[in-house]
Amino acid sequence: MKTLLLFFVAIIIVTAILVFINNLAARRSEGNRRGFHQAKMNISMGVMFLAIAGMHFATPGGAWLRTLLNTLILVIGLINLYYGIKHYRYFRTLLDQEGDTAETPTTKDDSADNDSNNETDPARG
Repeated sequence: MKTLLLFFVAIIIVTAILVFINNLAARRSEGNRRGFHQAKMNISMGVMFLAIAGMHFATPGGAWLRTLLNTLILVIGLINLYYGIKHYRYFRTLLDQEGDTAETPTTKDDSADNDSNNETDPARG
């Protein structure tokens, strides 16, 4: 029983640190990168809430109010986890698309510039 509680406490501590780190990263970022860090923060919060609910369900004693509040924490954790994963996938694809467009160099059509600047063109007369 103590091992299980220590496991939940360790998860809570690690995810709380991840929430803090991703919150700072989201505040310092802009655009899609900000949404990506917020999604990671939601995933961490969801896991943290699930660990809190699991820790409370693992301890003995179960008044109906405690069970109701634990169930509420569990549902909030599942919602955070679901939407965090959903937004993580969305922003991950956006960041991958931004990375793909940044890697491919854009070629400029120089033929229009050459025609307008070339005064010795025999076709222009």
